[in-house]
Amino acid sequence: MEPLLLQGLLSIGIVSGLFYMFFHRDPERMPPSEDGIILSPADGWIKCVKPIKAGEVPVVEKYGREIELVDLPHMGILKEGQGGFLVSVYMSLMDVHVNRSPVGGTVENIQYRPGKLKLLMGRTFQAENERNTLVLQNEDTDMRVGVVQIASPFVRKIDCYVADGELVELGQRIGMIRLGSQVDVILPDKEGLEIVARKGMRVRAGTSILARLRQ
Repeated sequence: MEPLLLQGLLSIGIVSGLFYMFFHRDPERMPPSEDGIILSPADGWIKCVKPIKAGEVPVVEKYGREIELVDLPHMGILKEGQGGFLVSVYMSLMDVHVNRSPVGGTVENIQYRPGKLKLLMGRTFQAENERNTLVLQNEDTDMRVGVVQIASPFVRKIDCYVADGELVELGQRIGMIRLGSQVDVILPDKEGLEIVARKGMRVRAGTSILARLRQ
């Protein structure tokens, strides 16, 4: 093999290996010791904070496309007649992609929806994002919190580290999304709930506070 070709292949291999190690990094995190807090489940920046009307199917935006979270109304996060809030965290390729639990409690429900390509008209295809939705019940605040992991439409790989009925701690690792992705948090509108997340804010999984519930 020609020396220049061998050198080029070695360089590509080294760069690929370094990128793999960088992308899969998983630093230790220490959550704040404050009661009644809801933490960011992902590293990145706050893409949006918006209210959810009672009975409404939440809609998130990813890469300019609207995605209806049709699973959520049936998962018991928001009670009948109750509104809530949606906080979207966008993760770039440079962010840590391990996701962490925004609250401590019990995993009440997990709904996985695989990604796929749908034929629209003629030869036009539309990619449907893979996503995984978890419902976490926090006993201290008597509140259910939804976490929606959304993968890129053409990179369909979400790892879930927890199972139905499992007890998780605040800031515990709950999964990972490959490459560019987004994590959405669904919070019920309760008395004493204060949303502190703001659009454009940089956040870190397991340490940054998105909201507080005053008892």
